[in-house]
Amino acid sequence: MRNTHFVLVILAAGWTHLSADETKEPKLLPSEKLAGDGVWVMPTSRGQGNLRVNVWFDEQFLGDGKAYARRAEEFAGAKRRELRASVIKTLKSLSDKSYAAAKADLDKLQADRKILNFERHWIVNGFRGTIAADQIDLLKKVPGVKKIFIAGRAFNRSPANAGKAPHFPALEGNKFDPSQYQYPWYVRYLQADKVWQKFGATGRGTLNVVHDFNFVFSDNVTANLYRRKGEIPDNGKDDDGNGLIDDYHGYNFDLRSPNLTMRDVPRGMLQPQLMHGYTCAAVICGSGAKGHEYQFGIAPEASWTGVIGSQRLEAAIQWAVEQGADTYSMSFSIPNLGEYRSHWRKIMEHGSFCGVYFVSGAGNFAQRVPIPLQMRVPEDIPNAVFAAAGVQRNFSRTPLSSKGPVKWETEHYKDGTVQKPAVCARRGDGRRRCVELCCRHERPRFGRRCCQQRRRVRSNPCPRIKIRDRCQPNANRRVIENHA
Repeated sequence: MRNTHFVLVILAAGWTHLSADETKEPKLLPSEKLAGDGVWVMPTSRGQGNLRVNVWFDEQFLGDGKAYARRAEEFAGAKRRELRASVIKTLKSLSDKSYAAAKADLDKLQADRKILNFERHWIVNGFRGTIAADQIDLLKKVPGVKKIFIAGRAFNRSPANAGKAPHFPALEGNKFDPSQYQYPWYVRYLQADKVWQKFGATGRGTLNVVHDFNFVFSDNVTANLYRRKGEIPDNGKDDDGNGLIDDYHGYNFDLRSPNLTMRDVPRGMLQPQLMHGYTCAAVICGSGAKGHEYQFGIAPEASWTGVIGSQRLEAAIQWAVEQGADTYSMSFSIPNLGEYRSHWRKIMEHGSFCGVYFVSGAGNFAQRVPIPLQMRVPEDIPNAVFAAAGVQRNFSRTPLSSKGPVKWETEHYKDGTVQKPAVCARRGDGRRRCVELCCRHERPRFGRRCCQQRRRVRSNPCPRIKIRDRCQPNANRRVIENHA
């Protein structure tokens, strides 16, 4: 099951109380300039017509393609939550500064209808919009513009599907009892139930964002749905003034609507594609329900929220960051993005410095796509995205599960060959037999040799992130990678 990549990752990104460090006033951090002369424009074979573009300004929190590793060293001693607040403040400040310098030119382009659907974003300092292919050079004249990415052809999306905004009242006094339910094999094999009992780490105080394309709801997952403070559900108003109406349980950024159920599934029917978002949420933090035999969640007291936003990724990530998200699940895979991969990667890198752990499956393309193309976006993104291969009950890799390494040779990122996925199953040929899941399972047959071997494979962080984060909510990424 692909969604077991979360394992104990979700269990504890933090306590519900604020530490003394979190009460400190966030500070502005140094920024970096994108190097090079002129404005780079992503090559495209899209031809004529309107194109969707994402534009970077020349000043970013992370500058060149090596900036993530460099600045990770710079902030190696920083606490996650304290750093998050400062990075958010810095990103928003950079956006305001660059936009102020470019505003007059951008306003004119909009007034002349040269650029449509204009939208600023701060998770990467820049903006997005729609522009005719033969008008892209106009963007090169905007002050501060440094890189122009082509997201694809423009399309007319239908108006927001009003539907009905989800609203599930909170249940009072529903205390978690690990003896109340039976559990599926992955909970038992990962010994999550023992972690609940021994350490009290059940995910309480964590927020897990599930990015998918449809959500159906049942009482297995509604008890611990996120409920945004300051927002009154289903009243058709933006109560908290963040620009979104009824974003109480989550938001559909593509349709600018709180409706997360694009197509419902009648009770008693099984439609895996339409139920994929629900399945992810259930595996991550399904809490069980009265009258049900099984509880499916690895982190049954964690909160979760759903987002739909494949066409407005920046807005979805920004919302998640501002909600204080701890993990961001992306159980999807997008091929053939070319240079546009760099834009996705920069979003994830900045989001990672905002304290979010991005998690993805490795993909299911091992039997029909050659290496290094089996892993696509977002799972091929180094460092900022934890990608996990599918693991069977005997801890071997599932035959469909995509394998690395991946290759990064874009205009902005020159890593070359990168070892992925971050978590993988043991190989039958005896090489790299260590499985982080096996080590942490601590069954005698794997023994100390496996754990020693795991330490040598530095590119494979175990998906135990949240079990450590439960006790150390401010642990930085180095701690997570070295000890997970």
